[in-house]
Amino acid sequence: MFFSKVDEEMFFVWAQKIPGIKEVYGELDEIVLSLSSPDVEDESLRELIALLYRFDLPLKQLAAFESSKNKEWFNNKNKFWYAGVFGKNG
Repeated sequence: MFFSKVDEEMFFVWAQKIPGIKEVYGELDEIVLSLSSPDVEDESLRELIALLYRFDLPLKQLAAFESSKNKEWFNNKNKFWYAGVFGKNG
């Protein structure tokens, strides 16, 4: 849910500034973020977490981006996104 037209515009502006995001668009009641590669760099993943968290969008979909390279910081039960992404309580 967006609180104003500018709020909605800022979501799309922010999303398009994230490295690795190829395309962002609305489709019915969904927002689609298309990636240029299935491998998401740490910086981009952090931005995606922040974006989805800020706009109260489901974080669970980000669990697919866990890798051996980012597991230590991403799948960390002390992080604010942990329960939302991995569906676990500390």
